Amino acid sequence: MNAEKMEIRWLKPMYQPYVHLYINGKDDYTAQMPQFANRTELLKENITRGIFLLMIRNVTAEDSGNYYCYVESSDHHDIATVQLLVNAVGTVPVISAITDDTVYCESHGWHPKPYLLWTDNEGNNIIPSMENVFREENNLYHIISIISLPNASYITCTVSNSLNQSKKSSWQITGQ
Repeated sequence: MNAEKMEIRWLKPMYQPYVHLYINGKDDYTAQMPQFANRTELLKENITRGIFLLMIRNVTAEDSGNYYCYVESSDHHDIATVQLLVNAVGTVPVISAITDDTVYCESHGWHPKPYLLWTDNEGNNIIPSMENVFREENNLYHIISIISLPNASYITCTVSNSLNQSKKSSWQITGQ
């Protein structure tokens, strides 16, 4: 394959301009999506062998999703789909008292969207009286949950995501 005569376009579905464009033997950044400016590089070592690797630096949660790699030459064209799953494991949950019989647990910096599970010292689930998950300015998730203290010696708050990554904290209940 002659890399000089190839056009390699990396795109996100339904988006124009490009994530990255390689044409006439060089990278062309003139029509690049602004959010990818100064963050992409087509690794050219294996282009002639049909390997078109795109490096994205400083990946953010917004970069998640499908990407299309469209390759065209004088005698061939093809398209491939790549799915990028961005993952961020958040902070260790913090458990704090609101009143003598009510506590909350919160954690931030998660992607994908997390879920929170309260358990007592016997492993029983505790149903929260309130739970809220929202996106922070950096597009990562923040979760907070409130419970009334059960008749137990300690409680555990576990925050997890769909990729089976989790962090947890436990809290000793005194005066019960």
